[in-house]
Amino acid sequence: MTEKIDIVEMFLRDKLKEKEILRILEVPETHLNLYADKFGGRQILEKRYVVVRPKSASDVAKIFEVVKNFDYSVIPVGGATGALVSGGILPTKNKVVFIDTRSMNKILRFDPDSQTVTVQAGVKIAKLQAFLKVRGYWTPILPGSFRQATIGGAVCTNAISPFSTKYGRATSIVTALQIVFPNGKITEIGNKTSFDNSIMLKDFFLSSEGRLGILTEVTLKVYPFPESRKVAMFGFKNINSAISTIIELRNFGIQPETLMILEKERVIYEALQNVSLNSELNYAIFIFVSYSGSKGFVASLLNHTISLVKKRKGVKLPDKIAKNYWKNLTKGYALPMMRDVSNEELRVANLRYNSVRIGIPLHKLPIFLSYERKIRAKLDMLVYVGTSSYILLPQADSLCVSGCLIDDSSKIAVEQFKTWERKLLQKAKRIGGSLCAATGLGSMYNEFAVTEFGDSLESFNLIKRTLDPWKILK
Repeated sequence: MTEKIDIVEMFLRDKLKEKEILRILEVPETHLNLYADKFGGRQILEKRYVVVRPKSASDVAKIFEVVKNFDYSVIPVGGATGALVSGGILPTKNKVVFIDTRSMNKILRFDPDSQTVTVQAGVKIAKLQAFLKVRGYWTPILPGSFRQATIGGAVCTNAISPFSTKYGRATSIVTALQIVFPNGKITEIGNKTSFDNSIMLKDFFLSSEGRLGILTEVTLKVYPFPESRKVAMFGFKNINSAISTIIELRNFGIQPETLMILEKERVIYEALQNVSLNSELNYAIFIFVSYSGSKGFVASLLNHTISLVKKRKGVKLPDKIAKNYWKNLTKGYALPMMRDVSNEELRVANLRYNSVRIGIPLHKLPIFLSYERKIRAKLDMLVYVGTSSYILLPQADSLCVSGCLIDDSSKIAVEQFKTWERKLLQKAKRIGGSLCAATGLGSMYNEFAVTEFGDSLESFNLIKRTLDPWKILK
């Protein structure tokens, strides 16, 4: 094993610079500290692998040229923030070359006329946001891990963000891409508009999670900063009233940029810093909204929303609660209570966070949450922190992020989490949903691949064999 790694390294060093070859994959410390390890990912990541940090598409082509002569797989890495969430970068065998894209970190072109920016795939989302901000623009790609996540990783997993209600998921604003295939060919797809006449190849490759080629450049639509942005949170006695309010908003043609349904636990954990508990928290379900645009337009939308909420006997919560939640939602904290590593209760209990992320039709959300409560009642080692549901309009689809704190050093606790996760995934599929709605399939969900894709898995494998006959890509 060691000898063969040395041979692969030797050939790679002949093609690339010495400093671009590593032996340890870098995973953000905050990610390792925050997330519970469901599948032994930390142990896998501690092993020594061949890790290559190319700086261009031509470097990636050189890597393929070497690797296809050996019985090795290639796994592309963005910010490595999904390692313990979906296992998207976790290898299932030892003979692996990681292509760590974080050295492809240049912002290449900004074109305000077409409202696009072209970046290398390894550019961190936080870096791009800072670049755009000083120019009066922004991008709605903002997953919870945006401080460490890369643009390439976000679009290859079709990440969701608070702004997906209005702007869609990450791939919705991608207009062009550059991809390197296993045969070394560098291909450009798309243009600077949203019109893609290349039989939707752009979307096909963006959603393949690096299984068909390595993404090296991305062109995105960007938007001018709005004049005004307002947020609000509303409480309801039951989820059906909340859903009816959302459907009425849609039918009136009101388009929030952010729309979420939150269980009480999420509000407690993520919105109540420096806010005393009061009667508003007697409500079971909450809606969070944000609107942006001109001041008068935003005020009008918010007033209309308040009227619809009152019609369903909902109540507007104090602004401080909504602003606290918005701050935590857009600052990249999975749970505010876990930001403070000195939190004694969590440290002693050795609790870490993880979640199940599932896409379902909005009108099925009451069924899903009721089922979740039923099975969780039998699992005594999980600390439930609630479900937050990102709502996409006008489609009326819901991405449910159901979270727990667990002691991942306890085999019993981990098995309980996996049981809870498995049952939720299976229920989602039975009610017309998707098992892996926000972080990709990943190695942790391999057992569900046939369930998720059905007969289409055969078609995908046929395409993969055509593009990757060497079986290089994961």
